[in-house]
Parts: sequence; structure tokens; C-alpha cells
Amino acid sequence: MITPDEIRRKTRTGEDSYTEFKERLDNAESLAGEIVAFANTDGGRLFIGISDDGQIVGAADPDRTSTTLVQICRENVLPAVLPRIEVVEVEGRLVVVLEVAQGPHKPYRTKGGRYYVRAGSTKQDASPQELLRLVQRAGAFHFDETPVPGAGKTDLDWPLFEHYYRSVSDESLAEDDAAVEEVLRGAFVLAECDGKLCLTAAGLLCFGKNPQKHLYHSRVSALRFVGDDVSETMADTQELSGPLSQLIDGAVSFAIRNTPTTARIEGVKENEHPQYPRAALRELIVNAIAHRDYSIEGAQIRMIIFDHRLELYSPGRLPNTMTLANLRHYNHIARNPLIVQYLSRQGYMRDFGTGIPRVIRLMREHNKSPAARCFFYWPAFLERPCRRRQTCCGADWPDWPDRLDCWPSTALSPPDAWAWPRRSRQSSPRRSRPSPARSSTACRIQRSWPALCWRFWRCG
Repeated sequence: MITPDEIRRKTRTGEDSYTEFKERLDNAESLAGEIVAFANTDGGRLFIGISDDGQIVGAADPDRTSTTLVQICRENVLPAVLPRIEVVEVEGRLVVVLEVAQGPHKPYRTKGGRYYVRAGSTKQDASPQELLRLVQRAGAFHFDETPVPGAGKTDLDWPLFEHYYRSVSDESLAEDDAAVEEVLRGAFVLAECDGKLCLTAAGLLCFGKNPQKHLYHSRVSALRFVGDDVSETMADTQELSGPLSQLIDGAVSFAIRNTPTTARIEGVKENEHPQYPRAALRELIVNAIAHRDYSIEGAQIRMIIFDHRLELYSPGRLPNTMTLANLRHYNHIARNPLIVQYLSRQGYMRDFGTGIPRVIRLMREHNKSPAARCFFYWPAFLERPCRRRQTCCGADWPDWPDRLDCWPSTALSPPDAWAWPRRSRQSSPRRSRPSPARSSTACRIQRSWPALCWRFWRCG
């Protein structure tokens, strides 16, 4: 339930990605457009009885207004949405608040056939690319199943596919072309496109000779900076290309050679302790590559290593009903089911939704090891805009996203949104944390799809 104080705060801060003011009821199509935009994006609230400049004027007839809004949600929004409606008294006037959750059945449209998304404080017509991603997020379409025009059987790395086929079927490929074609179709490596047989996106990415020839953005950029900021000296960089298995192996090798190990005498032996658990590093790299949104062009996976943290950026939002809050509770929705299937059968991952919980467990165990010393390293999971820069552990605090729903603590339970994980007694003096005012307005996305960011974060 929203309180009068919250409404007053909203009037002071104004409209944003989650807030829309209406002085009175407009025509049904216009109101349906606002509701559609919220349902297609991240949800939000529509306030009836507040002017665009934040003046509380009150709704003329709250009961009639509420009834009309319900009718619009049921008849003018397709598919229909189920809103939550409240009538709140503020400064002696009644304000009708309609709350719309992010819809699970995207894309939503108005009765007039318009598809909208929320961009800042306004609704915008969804572009064809955004419509494609909305359908994909709803699970009604998987990009990895679509054929890639121009990519044919000649682009297939036959030894790589034969090795995969033998590992899953215990037999070799037949020599008959028709039989081989049938196998490729059955494995969804080939599909018809304009009367021709083309490699699917998953087939090209997993078994192609040079996938980046047709899907240039399917590469990994790996960078190593000296210090804790991108303005520092770059010590190493590598552009990784090739099939996904090659990307995974290359990214893991880059991370290992660019993160230090600590040698300690334990008993009569000298043992090496890596800065981060190797298994956790590998798990997050595989996760970023397997679950990225390959329909987003012009954005590659980025791995950035600093002295005291490692960051992975995977283009695309969390699919369907997956949230940062349930990401660590064995929930699993595959954005790319074919890619996940291929990588699982090659031994790179398990299709059980256990990856992120395993990373958290490995980091908890690692923090008890001698390698952690007085510093605790924690994985932080967040959604952020593709083009908004963030820095951590430096002189400035990062530009936080609109919502930080998951911050693993030492007890692996949801802590206060801005509380650090528990610290060692030997750690350095505590930094002051960002104010709620800054955190709530730090990162409002202006029409760019966010990336999922995995972070190993040093607290100390």
C-alpha cells in the first residue's frame, strides 16, 4: 500500500521510468498506452489526480475513475492486465493510484494496435528490435532457434560437430549426405530460410568455423587494468572469437593469467591460493556466454579485471519472470535452450539452475581460506544500462541501477539494500555508503537495454 508521504515524495521528484501523472482521465487509448508501456517494461504506477508539474488536484470521482481504469485494463489492453488500484487521501484530496506489474505475457498492445515501452518519463513506440526482445523475454520465441541468412553447411566446423555427435550418440556420422542433413535438422543445427538450408544461431555459435563472420557481436572482449579504474593503465587485452566452447576456454585462461595467486606454507608444503575460486570464475563465464541475449547487435560480452575486482557484462535483461532476487534460489529459465543443451552435453554446464547458488557457496568457502586474508570477496549481481559507466572501490561510488534486488551476504540472506557484507576485524576503515537519495536517482535508463553484470567485489 502506498502512503500519502510516498505520494508527496513522488510529486517532488517528478515523473520517471516507474511514475506517470494524470490530472484527469484522458481517452481510453491514451491511458491504455501508459499501461501497456509499464507492462512491457518494468512495471510502474499511474497517478490520477496529479498534474504533470506535480500539483495534487485530486480525482473528480474516485469510484468512477477506478471502475473506468479496470475496464481499460480489461478491454483496451491486449492481453488484459490485472492492476492494483488504491484511493489515497493526500492534503485533503483523493488520488487514484493504479499499479501495473511487469507483464509475463509480452508483448502487450493497445486495442488500437500500438506497442509501447517506457523510456524515462515517457512512453515510446516499440521498435522492431524491441518487439523481438519482448517476445523473447516472454519465452514465446528463442533467438538461438532462428536460421542465420547466409550461413550454410560450408560454415560448419565438421570435426567439431562430429566430435559432439559421437559424444552424445556413441556413433559416427553417416557418409550419406541426405542422412547427415537429417541429423543436422534433427539437432536444430540446420533450418530452412527462404527456401534454403541455413545454420541456426545456436548451430553457428556452437559449431561454426567463424561465427563472428555472421554474428559479429558474439565475441568476448577481455581487459586487464592496473588499479581499480578503467582510467588506469591497461596491462592486457584480448578479443576472443570462435565457437562458444573456444570463447569459454579463452576467457577462463585470460582470467587465470590475469588474477594473482598467493603462495603460503601449510605444514611442510607450499600451496597456491588463487584470488578467486577457479570453479566460480568458470561458472560465471559459462553463464554469461550461454545466457546472453544474442539478438542484441553491437554489444559483446565484456570481462574487465582490476586489482581488486572482476566484472562480467552479459548483454540482455533477465528472461521472462526471472529476477535478481530469485536468481540465487535454484530458479532456472533458459533464454537460449539450444545453446544450453549443446554446452551441457559438452560438459561445460548443467541445465539445473544451480550455477549462481554454487558460485555464492564457493565464494563463502573461499572467504574462509587463507587467500582471503582480511578481505572478503563477494559476487554481486545487478542489471545496469549498457552504456552507463560504473566504478567501484575507488574514490567515487558507482552509479547504481534503479533496483538492486540481490546482494549476497555472509548468511546468504537478503540484507539491507545498501549494507556491505560482514567485514573482517582487520579490514581497513569503513567507507561511507551512498545516500538513499543518490541511489534512487542514480541510473534511469534512457532507451538502452541493460546488461546483466556479475561482479566479484572486494570489501575491505
